[in-house]
Amino acid sequence: YRMLPLEFSRGCPYKCTYCSAPALLQKFETDGKWFRDRPLSTIEKDIQFYIENYSVEYLYFVSETFLAMSGRRFADFIKMYSKYRIPFWLNTRSETITEEKIEQLESIGCHRMSIGIEHGNYEFRKKMLKRVTTNEKIIEACRIVKSSSIELSVNNIIGFPDETKALIFDTIRLNRSIDADSHTALIFQPYVGTWLRQYCIDNDLYSAETIARDNSFEPVIKNRFVSEEEICELTRLFNTYRQ
Repeated sequence: YRMLPLEFSRGCPYKCTYCSAPALLQKFETDGKWFRDRPLSTIEKDIQFYIENYSVEYLYFVSETFLAMSGRRFADFIKMYSKYRIPFWLNTRSETITEEKIEQLESIGCHRMSIGIEHGNYEFRKKMLKRVTTNEKIIEACRIVKSSSIELSVNNIIGFPDETKALIFDTIRLNRSIDADSHTALIFQPYVGTWLRQYCIDNDLYSAETIARDNSFEPVIKNRFVSEEEICELTRLFNTYRQ
């Protein structure tokens, strides 16, 4: 495919502790407009430009949580995009998924969808990551997507502060309950401005002078319960353990 990115929205309404979105919201939201959707008319102009100038064959909608939009905006998007039906990929969360939305996305050419799971233990996920979705809701959302023609990928993170090996295997077990086309595991990094970075500093797990790395490399925090070598190994063999 000749693929191009297209910014759909900026910011995120959720407050995950490992993510930059809440930090950016706090830093820039002086007028209530940090989290905002681009006008669909502007998005349509971009699509037309891509078609005319680049013969685009596939679009990646840049949006931290694509389906975190009003029902009216979603209906207007479906109507607008039905004129193009260019295959596209998006990221969203399990809370935003319904059978009706998936059917409509499928009808206009949605080819692939990524859902963030991040962690498989509900209590740890709720307390440490501020993600309150239940495992049952995650499994059901993934089932809805998988029952359509839309390809599904799910994303996970391991190596969180205070995470044990047993907790990591809770994430692996949850992924065993999900039939997805791909399962990705990345290593937690304490990025500047995030609540979890400050937690790591306050608990002597991380130096404020240290620079976080790419989340596909190795851990940079001290984990009290799992060694760096074990985290790297569990990341590398995530899909082997999942099977």
